[in-house]
Amino acid sequence: MNHEEKKRFIAARFPQLQLVTKPQWADAACEVWAEVWEKSGWEDLEEIPANPLTPTASLINHVRSVVENCVQVAKVRESIHGDRVNLDVLIVAAVLHDSSKVLEYELREGREVPSRLGELYQHGFYAAHMALTAGLPEEIVHIILTHTVATHACPRTLEGLLLYYCDMVDADLNRLRDNAPLLIASHK
Repeated sequence: MNHEEKKRFIAARFPQLQLVTKPQWADAACEVWAEVWEKSGWEDLEEIPANPLTPTASLINHVRSVVENCVQVAKVRESIHGDRVNLDVLIVAAVLHDSSKVLEYELREGREVPSRLGELYQHGFYAAHMALTAGLPEEIVHIILTHTVATHACPRTLEGLLLYYCDMVDADLNRLRDNAPLLIASHK
């Protein structure tokens, strides 16, 4: 697959990008995914596990689930609570939040293990760096950086909190299915 085909592949996996009113942001999200994919050793994005502890959950399906959950929760917040959610920021951040996992992990001896990049940088840093380099706004970069328990900073926006909790829900449900330790246990 060439670069443009990879971008189209990503766009097809995330139809919510069509809701983004700033087409340059949606294109930047596809560009970031295509770039990290090309820098990685992975041939097929569908084969990358979301986490070594959840082998039955693919990374791409985890991100797809998080994006859709974010959109649905945003609709509920708007219709019931009157919150004004910036869907452009939320959707692009949700699409990109785990894109750096393509480079943070590699397949070695049939197992997903941390790559050199994954050992050097905390999760989320490289995706945030790529988003900033792609010209995306600081609000999106902030959300990508704070979506993970790997950082000590907390999300400071409505969109950041929505992504954080939608990500944790999907991650823990995948962990529950695969009999892995739950992230929520660290909050108790």
